[in-house]
Amino acid sequence: MPEKTIRQTEEKERLRFIISFLYMLGPRASELEHQRMNSFREERGLWWWYVVGKGDKRAKVPVPDDMVLALVKYRKFRGLSAVPSSKDMSPLLVSIKDGTPITARRLNQILKQLFKVAADLLPPDMEYKKEKLVAASAHWGRHTSITARVDSGMNTTFVQKDARHVDPRTTNLYIHSEDERWHEESQKLRLKWNEGE
Repeated sequence: MPEKTIRQTEEKERLRFIISFLYMLGPRASELEHQRMNSFREERGLWWWYVVGKGDKRAKVPVPDDMVLALVKYRKFRGLSAVPSSKDMSPLLVSIKDGTPITARRLNQILKQLFKVAADLLPPDMEYKKEKLVAASAHWGRHTSITARVDSGMNTTFVQKDARHVDPRTTNLYIHSEDERWHEESQKLRLKWNEGE
């Protein structure tokens, strides 16, 4: 992303924080709209994100160290203290124009712009990936986060807790290892005439 102007730099830093947040914590767009900086809390040397999610359910999510670093970087860029205090009611994401909280709708607009630019950078032979990218949204980031947790080998019980899924079957939808093994096995079936080519 360009950084020729102050606004471009502000947009880049905010977007970097948004992407970090989506990937590391898997929030819903509405959670980013309504939570405040003091939803991050340190307890006994560990950082947690306290969130009110779907159905007004309260939860706490462990904050990985890389997300703490992203939070510190973004806050310092905004001229705030490195970490939030319990009284810090500033919004997680703000409008560059006037510093007010951005809405879930605006968050998706920002992401749509990013995904469009990223799609345009893909080579012509990846048209199918371009289509997926331009259709993506903030919720896509949540799915990516949950899948990344599963793919990292994280215990699915903790993935379920992080994702705040009531039913473990919802979390199990993100486990693709069986499909991958199945696909690998299907490769044993070959067309004889392709062997000499």
